[in-house]
Amino acid sequence: MIGQSSAALHPAHHEGKFLGQDPHAVMYYVSAVVGLLGIGTALYLHYLGRTTSQTARADSLLASLGPVPRWAQNKWYVDEFYEFLIRRPLLVTGHLLHLIDQFLVDGLVNLAGYLPRAMGKAIRPSQSGELHGYAVGMVGGIAVLLIIVLLATN
Repeated sequence: MIGQSSAALHPAHHEGKFLGQDPHAVMYYVSAVVGLLGIGTALYLHYLGRTTSQTARADSLLASLGPVPRWAQNKWYVDEFYEFLIRRPLLVTGHLLHLIDQFLVDGLVNLAGYLPRAMGKAIRPSQSGELHGYAVGMVGGIAVLLIIVLLATN
């Protein structure tokens, strides 16, 4: 994971020095000091500064911090950003793709199944098995052909 970073280099290969030390080693101490300062501040504001079970010294700082406490109390609006930027667009896209699937794709598949069935239903009466029905069909077909021929020659 750090193979391509400067952390993977041997300490002798570091060109930059910070107070004569490896900058990565200095950051160990800097992060420890920042962490201890945070723990100390929390101890002072929330534990040692507690006047009652509902109030602490930190409550007096809320007004001076502007909107930051409200943002923190509302979880930095992470849920709202997630809802607006990720969930809603995916929900709309999903509904849109469902409509396309339902009407276009399923419609074409249903049409491909309906056409042969409709043609069979339309032709079915002519395939009754009764000979006189077939004879009437042949006479009607010959009559249509004769009318076409007579109209074409005039």
